[in-house]
Amino acid sequence: MTATINRKSARRVSKVDRFLTFIRVFLVSLIVIGVVAFLAQQFAPDNPFARWRNPDAMGLTADQFKGLLMSGLSQGAMYGLIALGYSMVYGVLGFINFAHGEVFMAGAMTGFIASEKFNANGLWQSNFLLCLVLIIIMAIGISTLMAVLMERVAYRPLRNSPRLIPLITSIGVSFFIQNAVMGLFGPASKPYPRLPEWLAKQRSILTFEIAGTK
Repeated sequence: MTATINRKSARRVSKVDRFLTFIRVFLVSLIVIGVVAFLAQQFAPDNPFARWRNPDAMGLTADQFKGLLMSGLSQGAMYGLIALGYSMVYGVLGFINFAHGEVFMAGAMTGFIASEKFNANGLWQSNFLLCLVLIIIMAIGISTLMAVLMERVAYRPLRNSPRLIPLITSIGVSFFIQNAVMGLFGPASKPYPRLPEWLAKQRSILTFEIAGTK
């Protein structure tokens, strides 16, 4: 009996291992294709990779590819932080908090409101670094306060309930916060004030041209 169970477990593990190996090979293949495409674009913007996708395309230049790479890294880092928060909450509380994105949004909105106030008072241009430090501190404080309130009010009373109940509660909390913020500030995107002139210029780092707004 024990040997039969062990053989079944080994078969299950081998299937999982094969699936994970497939994922790794797939991701590595994407990276290799991207590197080859980048090298091809260095020598010929009208490369076969672009032609394969669109016969009328002229392809991306190396500068365009670098810009997309930097944009992808910056946005990917942000999404990675959100995913890390999801996994940490799941590890501590044991359920997926669908309102975690709203905690992230609270920090961003705090930074937006504070930057608008600093810009109206002239501090944004005259003492940008101090404003940036204060905005980071305020955003962390507001996000932490919101997360603590959500846990105390919405999740802690349901700690011993079935897992589906806190999950549904987190969806309700997410909808509530989203609509509350849209009611207060509107659904349109909110741009931060323009950076000071000394910071808004492009800089070259390892052949990558990075704008001050990135």
